[in-house]
Amino acid sequence: MGATAAEEVGHATLQIVHDLKNQLNGLKLYATFLRKRLEQKDKSSEEQEIVAKLIAGLDNAAREMTSAGSVRADPWNCGNDRRRGPAENHHERG
Repeated sequence: MGATAAEEVGHATLQIVHDLKNQLNGLKLYATFLRKRLEQKDKSSEEQEIVAKLIAGLDNAAREMTSAGSVRADPWNCGNDRRRGPAENHHERG
């Protein structure tokens, strides 16, 4: 795969991550709205806990997507992680 093709794949991947994060943020907005309504109506702590876990899960998923999208795939990089410096990657080269 040439540099141009790799760049296109990387760009497409980042666009997908961006779109998925937008969807997750929309779900988080609705979950936050639901949490506030439950608090106002003095609903059980179990229901509030479920919504809090839902919001935490959405935050975690968005955070994982952000970290997955921050490392661009380089098929010629032999598994090295671009977020680390060359000295830290040196031991992985075999």
